[in-house]
Amino acid sequence: MNVPNRKLRIELCGFSICLFNLDGVVGGAGVALDLSGVIDVAAERKRLTKDLGVAQKEKEQAEKKLGNEAFLAKAPEKVVVGIRSRLTAAEADIARIAGQLGSLPEA
Repeated sequence: MNVPNRKLRIELCGFSICLFNLDGVVGGAGVALDLSGVIDVAAERKRLTKDLGVAQKEKEQAEKKLGNEAFLAKAPEKVVVGIRSRLTAAEADIARIAGQLGSLPEA
Protein backbone atom coordinates (compact mmCIF):
# COMPACT_ATOMS: atom_id res chain seq x y z
CA MET A 1 0.00 0.00 0.00
CA ASN A 2 1.46 3.34 -1.02
CA VAL A 3 0.50 5.91 1.64
CA PRO A 4 1.35 9.57 1.05
CA ASN A 5 3.81 11.14 3.46
CA ARG A 6 1.75 11.99 6.53
CA LYS A 7 2.63 13.60 9.80
CA LEU A 8 0.70 13.30 13.04
CA ARG A 9 1.49 15.68 15.87
CA ILE A 10 0.39 14.77 19.37
CA GLU A 11 0.58 17.28 22.21
CA LEU A 12 0.41 16.04 25.78
CA CYS A 13 1.11 18.15 28.85
CA GLY A 14 3.11 20.62 26.80
CA PHE A 15 5.22 17.96 25.07
CA SER A 16 4.92 17.41 21.33
CA ILE A 17 5.50 14.07 19.67
CA CYS A 18 5.58 13.74 15.91
CA LEU A 19 4.97 10.47 14.07
CA PHE A 20 5.76 10.29 10.35
CA ASN A 21 4.61 8.06 7.46
CA LEU A 22 1.70 6.47 9.26
CA ASP A 23 0.11 3.58 7.39
CA GLY A 24 -3.66 3.55 7.21
CA VAL A 25 -4.30 6.76 9.13
CA VAL A 26 -8.02 7.51 9.08
CA GLY A 27 -10.03 10.35 10.55
CA GLY A 28 -10.96 9.86 14.16
CA ALA A 29 -8.15 7.37 14.88
CA GLY A 30 -6.51 7.72 18.25
CA VAL A 31 -3.00 7.08 19.49
CA ALA A 32 -2.25 6.29 23.13
CA LEU A 33 1.22 6.69 24.57
CA ASP A 34 2.20 5.41 28.00
CA LEU A 35 4.43 8.14 29.39
CA SER A 36 4.31 6.99 33.00
CA GLY A 37 7.75 7.32 34.48
CA VAL A 38 8.90 9.58 31.64
CA ILE A 39 7.50 12.88 32.92
CA ASP A 40 8.41 14.26 36.34
CA VAL A 41 4.85 15.14 37.35
CA ALA A 42 5.85 17.26 40.35
CA ALA A 43 8.30 19.32 38.30
CA GLU A 44 5.78 19.71 35.47
CA ARG A 45 3.06 20.80 37.93
CA LYS A 46 5.48 23.35 39.45
CA ARG A 47 6.41 24.73 36.00
CA LEU A 48 2.79 24.98 34.89
CA THR A 49 1.75 26.62 38.17
CA LYS A 50 4.47 29.25 37.68
CA ASP A 51 3.35 29.81 34.06
CA LEU A 52 -0.27 30.13 35.24
CA GLY A 53 0.75 32.82 37.73
CA VAL A 54 2.53 34.78 35.00
CA ALA A 55 -0.52 34.57 32.72
CA GLN A 56 -2.88 35.62 35.53
CA LYS A 57 -0.67 38.62 36.35
CA GLU A 58 -0.64 39.63 32.66
CA LYS A 59 -4.43 39.38 32.56
CA GLU A 60 -4.82 41.50 35.71
CA GLN A 61 -2.50 44.20 34.37
CA ALA A 62 -4.32 44.36 31.04
CA GLU A 63 -7.74 44.49 32.73
CA LYS A 64 -6.54 47.27 35.02
CA LYS A 65 -5.37 49.39 32.08
CA LEU A 66 -8.50 48.69 30.04
CA GLY A 67 -10.66 49.56 33.05
CA ASN A 68 -8.98 52.96 33.49
CA GLU A 69 -11.08 55.51 31.57
CA ALA A 70 -8.38 58.19 31.86
CA PHE A 71 -5.82 55.84 30.31
CA LEU A 72 -8.19 54.87 27.49
CA ALA A 73 -8.94 58.52 26.75
CA LYS A 74 -5.24 59.41 26.38
CA ALA A 75 -3.71 56.25 24.93
CA PRO A 76 -3.28 55.89 21.17
CA GLU A 77 -5.64 53.35 19.59
CA LYS A 78 -2.65 51.19 18.62
CA VAL A 79 -1.68 50.87 22.29
CA VAL A 80 -5.23 50.00 23.35
CA VAL A 81 -5.48 47.36 20.63
CA GLY A 82 -2.18 45.89 21.81
CA ILE A 83 -3.41 45.67 25.39
CA ARG A 84 -6.66 44.04 24.27
CA SER A 85 -4.59 41.54 22.32
CA ARG A 86 -2.45 40.84 25.41
CA LEU A 87 -5.61 40.29 27.44
CA THR A 88 -6.98 37.82 24.89
CA ALA A 89 -3.65 35.97 24.77
CA ALA A 90 -3.44 35.83 28.58
CA GLU A 91 -6.98 34.42 28.81
CA ALA A 92 -6.10 31.76 26.23
CA ASP A 93 -2.90 30.93 28.12
CA ILE A 94 -4.81 30.60 31.38
CA ALA A 95 -7.31 28.20 29.81
CA ARG A 96 -4.56 26.15 28.13
CA ILE A 97 -2.39 25.92 31.26
CA ALA A 98 -5.37 25.11 33.50
CA GLY A 99 -6.26 22.30 31.09
CA GLN A 100 -2.71 20.98 31.18
CA LEU A 101 -2.66 21.09 34.97
CA GLY A 102 -5.99 19.26 35.07
CA SER A 103 -4.68 16.53 32.79
CA LEU A 104 -1.67 15.76 34.97
CA PRO A 105 -2.01 12.71 37.19
CA GLU A 106 -1.81 13.24 40.93
CA ALA A 107 1.80 13.01 42.12
